[in-house]
Amino acid sequence: MKHLQKILFLIPLYFISCTTSQVEDDFPSKEEQSAIGFNAKVNSRALADINSVKTNGIKVWGGYEGGTEPVFNGTEIVFGTNNNYTTDKYWTYNTYNFYAVYPKGTTATYNVADSTFTISNYNVKNTEDLLCASATHTYPENGSTVSLSFKHLLTNISVSFQKAADNKVDSIIVTGVHLIGMNTQGNYTRTTSTEAWTDFQKPFYISVSDLSISVEDSLTLCASDMLVMPQPITENSVAFYITYTYKQGSSVVAQSKSLTTYLPADISVDNPTWVIGKKVNYIGTIHVDKYIEFSTPKVETWGSEQAGGTIIIK
Repeated sequence: MKHLQKILFLIPLYFISCTTSQVEDDFPSKEEQSAIGFNAKVNSRALADINSVKTNGIKVWGGYEGGTEPVFNGTEIVFGTNNNYTTDKYWTYNTYNFYAVYPKGTTATYNVADSTFTISNYNVKNTEDLLCASATHTYPENGSTVSLSFKHLLTNISVSFQKAADNKVDSIIVTGVHLIGMNTQGNYTRTTSTEAWTDFQKPFYISVSDLSISVEDSLTLCASDMLVMPQPITENSVAFYITYTYKQGSSVVAQSKSLTTYLPADISVDNPTWVIGKKVNYIGTIHVDKYIEFSTPKVETWGSEQAGGTIIIK
């Protein structure tokens, strides 16, 4: 009876824009009612993975094409013991567009008319991974479960160092890694076919301090999973600041040093950017008491899909 009451409530609203025959086509009979479910996959991990999504939950936005109001408007899905919502949602015979985001505390808006999803004024937190998924799903052709493949919306930065050839006998201990001058706030907009970060604000910095990493002749990873906002990166736009101690040759006295330089842009492309969902590894050569020399950064794919669980609305 509970489900029948909800369907009866929806039908008068639908009559505003549909004929009687359309209503019969678009709404399933009581016997055909099927709950909308979601199958979640996460595109590898940085600070979030499928277990984080299951434990902490997500938010979903979406509606069917031609509709006037969202069916889902920041609806929380909790992967708890019962795997359910607080409110039942049921399929109609339509094509739906869905968007989902993690963490569930992220605020966003959804325009059902043009299926545009927007996260406004997002502030990057180096301890928070931001994931998003989108899907177009036609019922009943595609079944009752929506497959949501989550991907990273930020860029993952790593920094590795090696000793310069003339410093092979020297000891170098990195104590701090800092990125300065990149934008940390912006708007993310996604449609069924495009996505982009725009309206950048608040140049700021990310620091990884209290390190004690010995730099070797070969590459040594000194900072990883530094999450930054995807944005244009040109020469002299983002500064790199390193603090370290060193001993030259047979000296037993450690000296403290800091060096500042600019990160190189990726000169292999016309418009260098930190790309959504990519990992960028910067490789620097330390000339102990002189300067740091960076090579062209290495850009690679950030992870692969992992199988997740299914949550059914019931």
